[in-house]
Amino acid sequence: MLRWVVPAARPHHSPRELIEVVISPALRASGWLYGPGTTHHVSDEGGAAWVTVVTRVDAAADVREDLDDLLMSPPTVETTDHVLLSPGTDRYRGALQEVTHVGLDVLAARGTIPLPEYEAFANPSGAAELLVPFLSEMSPTYRRACPNYEGTERFWLAFFGRAPDAELPRPGHWLWNLAG
Repeated sequence: MLRWVVPAARPHHSPRELIEVVISPALRASGWLYGPGTTHHVSDEGGAAWVTVVTRVDAAADVREDLDDLLMSPPTVETTDHVLLSPGTDRYRGALQEVTHVGLDVLAARGTIPLPEYEAFANPSGAAELLVPFLSEMSPTYRRACPNYEGTERFWLAFFGRAPDAELPRPGHWLWNLAG
């Protein structure tokens, strides 16, 4: 696991602007981020944007080199996250990546999520009713993930699903973390 903490002061943007203007295009340009064995997520952490990449140990040096150049800094954390990489967390990592891409789409479209996060998780079925038309309009990633009933059901079960560990957030949290 590699994490870059990019201060919002560089290049004089808020964390949201930093994600939208600098990080999102850089990640989209990095084709290896979409390859097998690599998952990433981005979050607005108040004074900084966090870029977290989970990849195979044998790919870590290449990932680090590429993102060091794109983000103009070395990672602040380089570790093995045994919880995130434990057996049985493949679906969780995939859901994090998918929701991250949906959030980046909403951010790029400058959309405003139609309800606060706490309301969404308090009433998932009501939230999905509000979020489906919103995400269908704002996110090409969401439209690709939900071409039919089965895809839509899989997406929302993962979105609201519990994390494999109490210290990890539900995948849907990343929508608000990025675009909320």
